[in-house]
Amino acid sequence: MGKNSSFLKHVGEIIRHKRKKAGVTPKTLSKDLDISQSTLSRYENGNTEIGVTMMEKIGKYLKFPMRGYTDTYDDSND
Repeated sequence: MGKNSSFLKHVGEIIRHKRKKAGVTPKTLSKDLDISQSTLSRYENGNTEIGVTMMEKIGKYLKFPMRGYTDTYDDSND
C-alpha cells in the first residue's frame, strides 16, 4: 500500500469516527455538505482522493481542526 493510500485510509477512519461520535448519519452529513452518500462512503473507506477544501468542510462540520487529520498519522510503516 502506498503512502497516499494509507493516508486516505487514515483520513477516512477519522471522518467516520468523528461523524459517529457526533451522532451524525452519513445521509445527514452528505446532504449538509452537498455531496452524495456514495462519495462520503468512498472518503470514509479511503477509496478516493479528498481535497483540502472538503477536509476543511468536514472538519468544521464535525468540529475538529485540520491538524487533526495529520497529527495522528504515522507514516513510518509506509
